[in-house]
Amino acid sequence: MKMKIGISGINGRVGRVLKSLIVENPDQYKDINLVFGLARYAASDLTLDVTDDADTFFDGVDGVIDFSLPDNFVRLAELNCDKYGKFMVSGTTGMDAAQMDAIEVAAQHVPILHAGNMSLGVNLLCALVRQSAARLGVEYDIEIAETHHRMKRDAPSGTALMLGRAAADGREVAHDDVAVFGRHGADVLRKEGEIGYAVQRGGGVIGAHDVSFFGGSEELTLSHKALDRALFAEGAIFAARWLKDKPAGRLYSMQDALEI
Repeated sequence: MKMKIGISGINGRVGRVLKSLIVENPDQYKDINLVFGLARYAASDLTLDVTDDADTFFDGVDGVIDFSLPDNFVRLAELNCDKYGKFMVSGTTGMDAAQMDAIEVAAQHVPILHAGNMSLGVNLLCALVRQSAARLGVEYDIEIAETHHRMKRDAPSGTALMLGRAAADGREVAHDDVAVFGRHGADVLRKEGEIGYAVQRGGGVIGAHDVSFFGGSEELTLSHKALDRALFAEGAIFAARWLKDKPAGRLYSMQDALEI
């Protein structure tokens, strides 16, 4: 039986890519029936039923893939808990601590997977960074460099912070105690154990991330470059296929779906 999926945030950049990916590749996604989009309005070029009513939306689907806004994701998750019990995959970014707490509570009652980056490659990279940081030790200096398009508002990127936290986890230290966001001035000598961040913005770069481990006699750099926004949509579908039969009880991550 096909899995009936609805997309929350269908008019957004990733939501539109996700819709096109499923509709234009029926052989690859023959297990998925894309039935609804949730948005305030239907864009003129969307050949898909769109509603602005969350109850109508939940009634028609088995599960939800969400690329919307933090407040919207929280509202949907809470409504889902109260009335529907459908599984939810979300790649919504920019969540604050209170919003994440609300999602953690909701995940006790309905299956939810949330990730700041749905890319399979980035999540595998996180595992490699964690492992490398654990094995190389503080004699290797860790620096993270990221590049994005000129219109990106936040810095460092959520993905860069994911990688930094993975490195800190590998070293069993608190990320906020060792993170350094840019260096400027006459006396900024590097301290042992720091995790440094460097940010570039320009052009139309979707996303590029390098994590470097600088030793006294060698340098190891682990890299990821996004070539197409379809990678986020592909990761979300991968996550939905994995999540659909999982129980509630905790908030899942892409690391769970990849079993790493």
